Amino acid sequence: MNIIFSDLDGTLLNSQHKVSIPTIAAIQNRLTKGDIFIPVSARMPLAITKVTDPISSELPLISYNGALIINKDKTVAYSCSLDNATVKRIIKIVKSNYPQLVINVYCNYDLWLTENIHNYWTEKEMKAVNCIPKIVDLSNFSFNSPIYKLLIQGPKEVKLELKKRLESSINNINIVNYGEITNSSRDRKIFCVRMNISLILFP
Repeated sequence: MNIIFSDLDGTLLNSQHKVSIPTIAAIQNRLTKGDIFIPVSARMPLAITKVTDPISSELPLISYNGALIINKDKTVAYSCSLDNATVKRIIKIVKSNYPQLVINVYCNYDLWLTENIHNYWTEKEMKAVNCIPKIVDLSNFSFNSPIYKLLIQGPKEVKLELKKRLESSINNINIVNYGEITNSSRDRKIFCVRMNISLILFP
């Protein structure tokens, strides 16, 4: 049995943000031979399954950069959410000091929250992931579900300034690509433990 891990954007997906017919056939062929295919992404689970369901609707997956790992039966194998107080603090910092940035909050399997969809960054993200966010007032929203990722979008130089500020003032967060924020305790290697696989993912 072979276990195949694949990123989505820039790897599994083509320029139309889809899995090509030949790639689907090749992966399905490996599945019939008993191999396991595991998509890995910063996306929320719903945005992953929208592109991987043509391969199989029963794939385990690693989402939110490892903060939420889902079994093939859609049960949770591993979960590492952000602290609500930390999320609210980051939202306050961004809204008070960086109004040109767009805040996206991701909860659970399929909940994407933002304040406005009529901007370049959100429209681009909606097209890429084929999902629609829920419009809310993030400053006053009651987060009753686990928050797995914040995505801060906007000019790169502004995001870099925010990244430096957050890293110097807030503990237990990990920031990649300047704006993808998750709990620094998340661990994609846990998937190997659950499946009794003696290898290390993403050292």
